Amino acid sequence: MVTGIAGSIPLKITTQKILLQSQTSLTIGWAALNSNQSGGLSVTNYVVTSDNADFIYANLNTIGQTTSFTKIVSQPGNEGKIYRFRVAA
Repeated sequence: MVTGIAGSIPLKITTQKILLQSQTSLTIGWAALNSNQSGGLSVTNYVVTSDNADFIYANLNTIGQTTSFTKIVSQPGNEGKIYRFRVAA
C-alpha cells in the first residue's frame, strides 16, 4: 500500500531582491516560504529560471532549500543586458 499526503499549491514568491551585483555575476535572493505559505508541506526545492528580456525563460536551476541564486554574466557583450528571474517552490 502506498500512502501519500497532498498539499495545496504554494503561494507565489514575491520577495525577490538583488543581493549582489558585479561585472561578472548577479545574485538574487528571496524569503523562504513557511508551511502556511507552502501549501502545508515543507519546501524541498526552489526552482529558478531566467531570461534575457526576451520572455524565453531557460536555464532551469533546481537549487534545493537555498534562498539565493547567482547567475554568471561575464560573457563579452553582456554589459547593460537586462535579466529577469522567476522563482518557484
